[in-house]
Formats: sequence, structure tokens, C-alpha cells
Amino acid sequence: MATKPKRTPVRRAKKAKKPRAKSSPKVRKDPIKEYQEAISKDGVVEALTLADDDCLARVKLHISTQSLELDRLLNGRGVPCGRMSEIIGPPHIGKSTLLDHLFAEVQRMGGIAILADTEGARDANYSRNLGVDLAKLQYLEFGERAIYENKKIVGYERQLYLENVLTKILESIIFWSKNYPDIPVLIGFDALAGTSTREELENRLSKDEQPAAAARVLRKICRQFPQYMGNTKIALVVCNHEYQNILMGKKVGKARESYGGDAIRHLASIRLSLWPAGEWVKRADGEILGRVVGAKLVKNRLGNPWGEAKVALLSGVGINNVWSVFEKLKRAGIIATSGSWAALNLDGEEIKFQGWNGLMVKCQEDETLFPKLVSVYQATP
Repeated sequence: MATKPKRTPVRRAKKAKKPRAKSSPKVRKDPIKEYQEAISKDGVVEALTLADDDCLARVKLHISTQSLELDRLLNGRGVPCGRMSEIIGPPHIGKSTLLDHLFAEVQRMGGIAILADTEGARDANYSRNLGVDLAKLQYLEFGERAIYENKKIVGYERQLYLENVLTKILESIIFWSKNYPDIPVLIGFDALAGTSTREELENRLSKDEQPAAAARVLRKICRQFPQYMGNTKIALVVCNHEYQNILMGKKVGKARESYGGDAIRHLASIRLSLWPAGEWVKRADGEILGRVVGAKLVKNRLGNPWGEAKVALLSGVGINNVWSVFEKLKRAGIIATSGSWAALNLDGEEIKFQGWNGLMVKCQEDETLFPKLVSVYQATP
């Protein structure tokens, strides 16, 4: 039987495999931007930097104290906006005077000055002499509210207590920051230590009061200030008294302390302490015109936390910058003194006068002299 021929198997050509496309590496975003998007997606928070204009910690503006020496002490610019500053010191040392100078300066800048005067001890003529426009100064007056019973007035309740004062200050901050954010505003509270809490007013001396009542009130409300005041053109300045601390036993602690506990001390970016420097400001004939007040930085979160200065407070006039210029240039040897006379060489011209008061007379006679003296003052280390 014939055999069938074997069939040669047909080999099919293999299809050429397409080369696999190389996968491109995953391009990642900038890690900072990726973090900002992730943390901000729920709208609760926005990640910024300290250089951003919307950052809560940004200081948009400073308000001068109108004192060359105090401005130098306060980072060369004055009181910061968006922050709280505290002026502390014994009674009748110049806290209200400094506050009036700040009021005058913010008004000069076209801003708003608001005063919560809980002591009722302001001298309108003195404030006017310092440059405050009394017609534009907003004065927060806390009166009495009628108490009704069966639709009849049975008494009145005093509204001047710490809780109300702080609440109205907070409401003022909210109003100006939301409605007029471009207008500089300075709110002055004078004085914290002279303001009773509601508990103290109601109890009077009838029963023992709870200790640290003011401190508890301050702790509650002061935590609300930063979120409304930060990154605004609003400055809050609190005047506060110092009291003698009764030290028992081993006498551990400060001999003098400010009122209100730690809330103000923690919140304030600037704490400026005033004290009597023990010197009188006199004319060449010996007549007393004012006193020398020392100023010390107790706290400064915006610059050098240490530093001291001396300023001259003249009766009925306030801070005198000619005295500050005279004293600094005399220490630097630019003003030469011999007895009661002094001499200054300015632009090749020798100017002679008797003491700082004589220099002030020269400045009054020649309006161009004082700006030249300030330039020399600022250039002198």
C-alpha cells in the first residue's frame, strides 16, 4: 500500500511585537503648593507665609509716639498696628500724656482716635495743647441703664465695668476692620487698673470678692482680640498701673507688678514701663518746667527686647524733643558746653545758646533749624 507523502509543516511568521512605550515619570507638584492645597481644601484654614499680605502676623503700619527717643526705642517706628501695646507705670508718670501724643499723631495721619477713659480724669485743655482734636476724638461714655419692674423704673445699673469696656473695644475693632480697613485707628484704654469688674460693682464691700476677678475676665476676652485685630491698621494701647506687691516669707517675686494677671502680658506685643528718672527739666535760670521720665522696654516681639530711654515731659506741653536732641548731641560731643552756655557748629555756622531751653528758643526763631538738628540726631549713634 502506497504511503502518503509527509506534509512539510508551514511555519507562520511571528508577528513582530510592538515596542512598549516607555512610561514617563510622574511629574509631582511643588511640595509647598501641594501642602497648601491639601490643608486648605476644606476651607477651614489657608496656608500662607509671613511674607504674604494676608498673614495675620503682618504689621501694616506704625504710629509714632511723637517722641524721637521713644520711637527709637520702639524699633525706630512707634507703636505697631494690628497688635496690642501696654504702657505701665506708677500714677502721674505720663501714661495718659503718651496716649494723647498717639491720639494726636493718628489724627494727623487722617485716622481715628478712640478713647475708653474709665477714670474720668482727662484734662481736655491739656489734651488740646498736645495736638488732640477734641471734636474728632471718639470718647466711649458708659452711663446707666434703667432697671424695670412691672413696667416701672425701680433703679439704675452702672454700665462702666470691665466686661462692658472690653466688649465695646472688641466691637470697635470689628467695626473698623470690616467697614473701613484702610483708615488708621488707635484705641486707647485708660486705665485698666482703674476699672472694676461687674462682680466688684455689685458686691461693693458687702462680702469677700473672688480673687483675680479681673484676670479671669481678661483671659476670656483677650483671646478674641488677635483674630479680629491682626493684619489691620488698628492699634490698641492699654494704660496700666503698677502696684506694690506684698512679698511674704522668703520674698520671692517682683516688688512691683501690673494689674490684671498674665493675659495682657502674654497678648501685648509691646510692653513699655515708665518710671521717674529723678531729674527735673529746668530753664537756665533754674525754674522747673517739667520732669525727666525713664522708659524701659519690658517686652518687644517686633525687635530688640531690651532698651531704655529718657524723655522730658513739660508741664502743659507734653514731650519735648529739643531736650532729647540737646542731651544726645551733648553726650556725643557735638554740642560743647561751658558753664550755662553751649555752642553747636552746624553747616559751618557756630550757634551759641544757654542750655536746652536756649536751643528751643533758637528753633522757634528759625523753623529750618530743628529739622537739621533731627538729621544730626538720627545720624548720631
